[in-house]
Amino acid sequence: MVAYPDLADPEAGYPKLMLEYMPAGLLGLMMAAFLAAFMSTIDTHLNWGASYLVNDFYKRFLKPSADDRHYVIVSRISVVTIMIFAGVVSLFLDSIAGAWKFLIALNAGIGLVQILRWYWWRVNAWSEISAMAASAITTTIVYILPQTKGDFAMQMLIIVPTSTLAWLIATWITSPVSDKKLVAFYNRVQPNGGFWAHIPSLTNAHPVSQSHAPALLHWMLGSIFVYSTLFGFGKLILGFYNVGIIFLLIALTTGSLVYQGLSSYD
Repeated sequence: MVAYPDLADPEAGYPKLMLEYMPAGLLGLMMAAFLAAFMSTIDTHLNWGASYLVNDFYKRFLKPSADDRHYVIVSRISVVTIMIFAGVVSLFLDSIAGAWKFLIALNAGIGLVQILRWYWWRVNAWSEISAMAASAITTTIVYILPQTKGDFAMQMLIIVPTSTLAWLIATWITSPVSDKKLVAFYNRVQPNGGFWAHIPSLTNAHPVSQSHAPALLHWMLGSIFVYSTLFGFGKLILGFYNVGIIFLLIALTTGSLVYQGLSSYD
């Protein structure tokens, strides 16, 4: 941003810095580091995806009694299949920013259910499964339709309500989690407040304050701390020293308040 402020493709700035400012030895080390980081991320997600397909789907529902050699072969096929599918998807992406926006859109519909599962006893596995399925289907549709293609804000306004409606319906038409599992969860997590109906009366957990105000306040302070830190150092790097110092002072203040407030959760 500093050395090449007018690049047509901002993503080309980092490689240009490497080629123009780094000597041959350090350039080689940087290339090796980039390749190592790239392969680390790629093989993690390939093996991660294959483990889901094999252990959570194939082994559980299709072939539960096969030997380990069979599952290893299936996992290798899964890795190659996922890699090919990812390569095909990447052909339709114009930039890294486009990939991140797609992932954000894909996960936008499941955010609310992942938060509410800590506060509402009625949320179950089908709630999350339906949220993921609805989010994936809706995201695919809005990325294809000419009316919403390229309009990220409009896509969010469609994906989130649609997925939310889907998982709420799935929650109410499916059976709730058993009281035994809910009691075990409540005893272990001891959530602060929420809609737990009769569950607290069945547990042996210590009474927990039902006030959301302290948690909400610390969440807001924590968010301000994170963004002020990022903006503060960013402004200093770009030469806006006065604004940067102000942001960092805000970060220091909010961070101190959050740190002091942690004692209330002991």
